[in-house]
Amino acid sequence: MFDPLTRRQKEILDYLKEYIHENGYSPSLQEIKTRFKLSAISTVHEHLQNLRKKGYITKEINQARGINLRAKSSRKSKYLKIPKIGVISGSNLILSDKPDWLIIDHSIYSGDNDIYAVTFDEATSKKLGTGKKTLILEKTTTLNNSDQILIRFSEGNRIELGKLSIKNDKYYISLENKGRTIPIKSSSVIEKVICSILVN
Repeated sequence: MFDPLTRRQKEILDYLKEYIHENGYSPSLQEIKTRFKLSAISTVHEHLQNLRKKGYITKEINQARGINLRAKSSRKSKYLKIPKIGVISGSNLILSDKPDWLIIDHSIYSGDNDIYAVTFDEATSKKLGTGKKTLILEKTTTLNNSDQILIRFSEGNRIELGKLSIKNDKYYISLENKGRTIPIKSSSVIEKVICSILVN
């Protein structure tokens, strides 16, 4: 069984079902905000996050209308279907226009945050001396010293991989392949590397 809903959560879920049935795609966050006369988009995010945690919906990364209804039978599935959002080429992340999907075992990740995958291109894999690797990333604000992380800089598509270092409440990334540590700007996006897997 799914976890019980509050009255407002049920109203929003019913609206999502009706909207998707009529239009074939989900409403935007602004449309949900307007429909329920909510004070801010952050309130919409909070309601959707609760619906996702309770197993009623999924939310695709970087998709304006990426809300999907979740079948009841899928909540206890042994596998997770996560979006592959792009390819790492050198020090750049090239985002896909339409994400492909990756099926992973549920034992790899059992948390509640959004997760997704990025793949190294062939040239970058050879440079790193590995097979074709895919990284599973978690969007989270809970980070610890020595976590393996991927940084997305605000300038263009540039990224760096390394270990997180926290000193005096300031965040740094240790670039193992370059032998140096650099500060992380507040405008950068930090994503935690859950694991890396080899793919064919």
